Amino acid sequence: MSETYKAQICEQLRQRGLYERLLTTEEASAATGISQYELRKGAKEGRYPYIPMGSPRNKFRKMKWNLAALEESIRQQMEQNYSGEGER
Repeated sequence: MSETYKAQICEQLRQRGLYERLLTTEEASAATGISQYELRKGAKEGRYPYIPMGSPRNKFRKMKWNLAALEESIRQQMEQNYSGEGER
């Protein structure tokens, strides 16, 4: 596939809002202010959306993050905590 064709596809996806670079855990941590440990732990508990990268048989799969989805999840959790719905 030629580079110009790839660039055209990426531009079309970007215009439709479908293209966004995935962040590493370190980058997501810096962008949100949440520690890498909390991001990994929260992802395993289902609190934060992530994309597992690599073979499912690999014990040490990498986590990639969509910043918009992660920030939306954090905002929803904050609203839930603030409204008192999350109290046990």
